[in-house]
Amino acid sequence: MFDVNDTRILIISIVYAALGMVLLYVGYRLFDWLTPTNLGMLALAALGVLGWTTLTDPTAAAACAAAADAAGLVAMMPKTWADPFSETVSTYALAGVTGLLGALAVHAWTAALLYPVYFCLGNAATALAIALRRRGCRVLHLADARHHDVDGLNRAVDHLRCC
Repeated sequence: MFDVNDTRILIISIVYAALGMVLLYVGYRLFDWLTPTNLGMLALAALGVLGWTTLTDPTAAAACAAAADAAGLVAMMPKTWADPFSETVSTYALAGVTGLLGALAVHAWTAALLYPVYFCLGNAATALAIALRRRGCRVLHLADARHHDVDGLNRAVDHLRCC
């Protein structure tokens, strides 16, 4: 797919981009979101994309693509848990259905189904986590508002956000 020079340029670009972000984080503290966990997920995603674009074995390339995507899901989960209303459940639920239909469309069950099966399970789990967390936030806020006053109940219904 790529020749040796293209691969070297891609690797050097990824290294310089990662180094630049680390220097900005350490030197200027511009990226409060760049925690060690997020930095690890970013590195895993970059390696996954690199493997996906350079490997010739389709199964290995699909595994790298799944790893890159999973790193993104793991990195976004703390934000989603803190504010489940910032994500749409239907997006992840429909993506899970898409992965399921993609896997069911294949006649032979082989290792090539790795990505569609991952896509189904990862997105379905994310949709479930968002839905359960939203339900928990509604229950917490409504219970809290009932102990205060009617205006508090109205505010809780209007602004169903997690703390």
